[in-house]
Amino acid sequence: MEFVLIFLVTAAVSFLGSIQLGAVNTAVIQATLTQGRRAGFWIALGGSLPELLYSSLPFLFKGLITTIDQYTVVRYLAALFFLTLGVFTWHGATPNNKISKPRELFHPFFKGLLLALFNVQLPVFWSLVWLQMNRFILLEDLVNNIFFVLGSFFGAFLILVLINQLTHRYRAHILTRLSLPLLNKIIGACYILVGLSEFIRVFYY
Repeated sequence: MEFVLIFLVTAAVSFLGSIQLGAVNTAVIQATLTQGRRAGFWIALGGSLPELLYSSLPFLFKGLITTIDQYTVVRYLAALFFLTLGVFTWHGATPNNKISKPRELFHPFFKGLLLALFNVQLPVFWSLVWLQMNRFILLEDLVNNIFFVLGSFFGAFLILVLINQLTHRYRAHILTRLSLPLLNKIIGACYILVGLSEFIRVFYY
């Protein structure tokens, strides 16, 4: 039953690691408020799938993946993606507080997928988690590693769905205190800051 323990521990780590406000969480909140619960759910699903990829890399490549954050091309692409998305989100703000479908570059599922794929911290995070857990439980076993990967997806998906449900539940309450144009500008500014910070990290670190 070792694989059950691995699944539960990994899911808990993924859940707790995804609580902090990030690009995918923010996108789920924005989509749920402006487009409804279904759009937020699609972003949550798309934003969770890259966990399967990145949590499997330590097993497939072992120590090699711990240096992925130094791959300059990947980091440039991530920075450019967030800057573009930020500018588009900022200018996509509507001039009134009516609930209307905002302009979107992607279907919500693909938006969530791309946001998570371009999170260059995920491979490093899961490499560190894998290395630490492998000291106590043999993750190099294929079955154990499969449940490690599944746990990483389940934990992230669970917290994002929870955010989606809570945002939908308190949607009316939130929108009485926060206008949609202001919400779009705040989220757009957050994406721009993420992109700029990544550019700075490329140049100075």
